[in-house]
Amino acid sequence: MPDDPFSYLKIGDYVKAKIVAFDRTRDPVLTVQDKGLGRVVEGTVVTVKPVKVPRIIGKKGSMLETLRSSTGCDFFVAVNGRVHITCPNELLQEIAIVAIRMIEEQSHLAGLTRRIKEFIEEERKVRGV
Repeated sequence: MPDDPFSYLKIGDYVKAKIVAFDRTRDPVLTVQDKGLGRVVEGTVVTVKPVKVPRIIGKKGSMLETLRSSTGCDFFVAVNGRVHITCPNELLQEIAIVAIRMIEEQSHLAGLTRRIKEFIEEERKVRGV
């Protein structure tokens, strides 16, 4: 990567980075020099309230696994409320986005993982994917 980050990034770009050093007296040191890190060039990023992140992940990763297995998409959930979704096609991506929004809105309800799975299965039938 060149020394000037603006030759690599533009204002508004999403970046996946890893914190390599942090203390309370100075800004954190980040790196994008690892597999899967760097500028987000494919997929989409959905923003949710950070307090909803644990519900999107689920107990022992159950909700995230349901999302992955039902849609075939890859989900990267960050603690800041950004969810990077990479799907095989646009239709699955649309279904995944709606499912994330449903989780955010209905996070307080019991049986949500089952309802999300049923929603995704029904949407896949209706859309033919």
